[in-house]
Amino acid sequence: MLEQITAEYGLAYIIVDRSYRVRQVGGHTAVLRTGSPSPGDMLFEFLPELLGNETLLEEILTGRRARLRLPNINRDDRER
Repeated sequence: MLEQITAEYGLAYIIVDRSYRVRQVGGHTAVLRTGSPSPGDMLFEFLPELLGNETLLEEILTGRRARLRLPNINRDDRER
């Protein structure tokens, strides 16, 4: 069902452990545009925009928050 939802809405997901190490990547990963992280990579190396939001990320990992929204993030794909 997850694959159906990600395909229909063009979404990707990254599953991390409590130390923010990537465990799984899936869905429509083309939306990540700069490539996908690999299992074992640190989340903040791939998405440095998340630095400083560790408290909110912890709330997501513990189920106290459903999502984190960071509007107005623009990336230049040529940077990678």
